[in-house]
Amino acid sequence: MMLAALDHLWQSTLCFGAAGLLTLILRRNSARARYWVWFAASMKFLVPLAPLMSLGRQLAARAMTPGAMASMKFLAPLASLVSPGQQLAARAMTPPVMPTAAVDVGLFSQSLIGPLDSASTAPTVLTASLFTWQQLVIGVWALGVLVSAVYWSMRWRRVRLLVREGRPLAISAPIPVRMTRSSFEPGLIGIVRPVLLLPEGLLERLSAEERQAILAHELCHLRRRDNLTFALHMITQTLFWFYPLSWWLGRRLVIERERACDEMVLAAGHDASAYGASILKVCRFAVPDPLGVTAGVLGLDLKSRVRSILDGCTTIPMNGARKVLLAVAGAAPLIVPLGLGPLSPPAVDAQQASEAPGSAVPTPAERAKRLAEQEQPRKEVPFNPKDFDRFVGYYQLAASVGYFVYVWRSGDHFYSQLTGEGPVEEFPASPTEFFDTVAPAQWSYVIGPDGKVTEAVLHQDGFLYSWPRVSKSTYDADEAALQQRIAQNRPSPGTEEALRRQIEAMESTGHPLYAEMDAQLAAIAYEQQPQMAALFKKWGAFQSLRFFKVMPGGRDDYLATFAHARAEVTIAPLSSDGKTGGLLFLSVP
Repeated sequence: MMLAALDHLWQSTLCFGAAGLLTLILRRNSARARYWVWFAASMKFLVPLAPLMSLGRQLAARAMTPGAMASMKFLAPLASLVSPGQQLAARAMTPPVMPTAAVDVGLFSQSLIGPLDSASTAPTVLTASLFTWQQLVIGVWALGVLVSAVYWSMRWRRVRLLVREGRPLAISAPIPVRMTRSSFEPGLIGIVRPVLLLPEGLLERLSAEERQAILAHELCHLRRRDNLTFALHMITQTLFWFYPLSWWLGRRLVIERERACDEMVLAAGHDASAYGASILKVCRFAVPDPLGVTAGVLGLDLKSRVRSILDGCTTIPMNGARKVLLAVAGAAPLIVPLGLGPLSPPAVDAQQASEAPGSAVPTPAERAKRLAEQEQPRKEVPFNPKDFDRFVGYYQLAASVGYFVYVWRSGDHFYSQLTGEGPVEEFPASPTEFFDTVAPAQWSYVIGPDGKVTEAVLHQDGFLYSWPRVSKSTYDADEAALQQRIAQNRPSPGTEEALRRQIEAMESTGHPLYAEMDAQLAAIAYEQQPQMAALFKKWGAFQSLRFFKVMPGGRDDYLATFAHARAEVTIAPLSSDGKTGGLLFLSVP
């Protein structure tokens, strides 16, 4: 969450910088154009990039042909579920008791090789400390939002009180005009039913021409809907009270809106000298609104404004090139995220990734590069079989629950066997790297300073999975526990509740609960979300969930009933922090 907030902040800051460069280009053009540029920069703070990119992914998914969609539904599970030990059909697509004819295969994914979660205490401690720190930061932010909201509300309440206490003034205007005994500057109050508020005694000090100029200025605010746009910016400033740029943006908006109204008043034919004099008289008579809550006459940067008014507010009309630049700049914050959506990286929380030692999630470019390398054909090289003996032993998937690989040699042949799978022959590609012919996957081994093998690394589907070496007693204890659970047909604790939460989240929002998945599963689930959302929509309302059996690899198998379909669902055991590394949906008759 914190990483997502920081990402949004720097993205908004980048847009702010682009807006600054654009206003420099437009510095001799109308203030109205610069105002809308700054307003767009303010609104970017309220529009995170992620929803736009998600919309882009959904639009791209809808644009796919039905044939392509069906192909992805089938091929994605194949790519994700084929382990070095078995083909998908033999392991996941044949329900144990239910009919075997499949209607649809849906996938959040099973992260290739099974449960990718931690049973150790270290990640749990880390999670607790980060969670507490995040709670503190969120609490401080929420307190600041509350204080800022109360402050703005009090300012607005004070202005509305002046309106209620004011007396009506008979003056020709398209909106009600009221007179206040306060020395508050003339200003437009309200959004839905705006009122023009004038300080008592001001009109007597102005000539008829000056009164007309002041009234014209306020009506410009009315036509431009300045109170509405500034209220929207107030939301930005309230939510981002800690960020100086949000306050600077508020000041810039007030300056540009007043200059835009000045330009409109003079363009309407009002005398520049009379208009400038009226503003100076108002300045001597009334107190300006320092926060810009009301669209008034005085505003900020008064000296520069008056000088510009007396000079006639001369601006250069925008040529075609600048209009195109402005249009492109305005559309880019929407179009670019939509275009990048289908190519965007999975939204995996940094904390979540940090809890999976040796299994960090690569960027899309890194993963594509790894995947291309992993899919390259390998050639067997000469290898002394006795040299393989140092690799023989047991390895446990880092941050996993009871998931092991056993490596051994039989004569001149080398084998690996995952928990719940059959043996697969491995072929040497180098002194420390081996490949198989079942799937585009390779094993490499890490040699410690003492020359002993400390870790096996699985290269598959663009990921690198760390398997630290463990003792046979550790393997035997976990294997015995698994066999006992299979014999008792007892589900792993918490899998039913976790599965219900995932189904309910998909049904209500169309998105899985990424925070309850490990890093790799969340990455793949993020990529396949549009297809899964379409599948859940097709299945209809969720009705019931029933446990079926424990699968050989330790996953729990359930039957989920929907309004228009039934689905076999397998879920990997949960880690100590409640995350799973495998989740597969298979519709059945």
